Amino acid sequence: MLATETTYVKNLELIFLVYVKYINEAYGIGEDMDLKLLPLPALKNLFVIIKMLWQINFALWKSLSERILNWSDSQVIGDVLKDTSPYLKSYIQYSPQYDAGISELKKTLAQDSCPLKTALDKGMAHPLIKGNTLESYLILPIQRVPRYVMLLTDLINHTPPEHPDHQNLSESLRIMKEVGQKINEAILENERRMRCIEVSSLIIGGEREKDKTFEKDIFRVLILQSTVTKQCHNKTDEREIFLFNDYLVCCKILPSKKYEVRQKIELQHATAEAVEDETGTAFVIKSNLKSFVCYAKNPAEKKNCIAKINDAVNKQRIKLGLVEKPQTDLVAVWEPDSAQDYCSICKREFTVVRRRHHCRNCGLLIDGDCSRKRYPIHPNTPPVRVCDNCVPSLEKK
Repeated sequence: MLATETTYVKNLELIFLVYVKYINEAYGIGEDMDLKLLPLPALKNLFVIIKMLWQINFALWKSLSERILNWSDSQVIGDVLKDTSPYLKSYIQYSPQYDAGISELKKTLAQDSCPLKTALDKGMAHPLIKGNTLESYLILPIQRVPRYVMLLTDLINHTPPEHPDHQNLSESLRIMKEVGQKINEAILENERRMRCIEVSSLIIGGEREKDKTFEKDIFRVLILQSTVTKQCHNKTDEREIFLFNDYLVCCKILPSKKYEVRQKIELQHATAEAVEDETGTAFVIKSNLKSFVCYAKNPAEKKNCIAKINDAVNKQRIKLGLVEKPQTDLVAVWEPDSAQDYCSICKREFTVVRRRHHCRNCGLLIDGDCSRKRYPIHPNTPPVRVCDNCVPSLEKK
């Protein structure tokens, strides 16, 4: 373990002794290595975190060296690793930033007359670098935690259970695996956030303008994107559903490969339920604004949509302190226009004169004579058309 730690710490140090030094010189910053002045924000973030990681790993290397120089059969190193393990959570910060840093590096190198290219070429020619690229050094922190897990596993396998070091080594391995899991979660969340930014640029409002909702929260992430068939009044239409951690958005798919918002639902006012049908793909999305039936591409996708929507809804309601409050503001799903040709109450047939309407409370098809009254469905909402059957219950409210 000491040999790999020695190599790792030296390689992190070389990033600053060679590459950062030459990059600063190329951009006229000087040799003081003031990273604040570097005009490459994503790359600068990586260097700042690497500097912090170097300090942590240098302290670990120093402690390991002292123990191994005074080695005996009863010597232990598990306590050193255990005490250092919590600090290695700093690696969680590095991993999500890595892709952005590498992307900025490649984009900058693609430019004409690039100072960065001159600096990197000079760095690769340095005798200590031995022709290794900056990218090959920047990926080292990504590889380090899995390496620790492997090394600790090997150490434990060669340490008898009764040895005084066994317990601390086992605890260090547990913490290291936890760090590795959190790194993977951070990478996944960052990928979702980047995808969210990408998707947000494709979503436009009803007036063919970019919907500003998705620019307000930098912590918004995309959880699910799925193409479904939505049951509309008198037909079915293909729709794209975007599930964010705070919104559910149903969009019309435009020929330009962009998406026009049709329904935008706050998650605390939503839920998803399975619907029995011949295809096994139907489910209903209910909300305080509108409820509608969708058909997924297959039963597995239906199950996935329902699970992810309800999980996101539950997390949002917990976040907003609403988990104990029942969802009483969900509106009914409207019957399709093709469901029947007559009023659900008086049974008279719909005609050009006797038009079909929907009760906003129960969703049934009714004619004008059976829906003359207007009532607010929920508190602080405007009065809407309701059928005669729903009037008594609404009057009691």
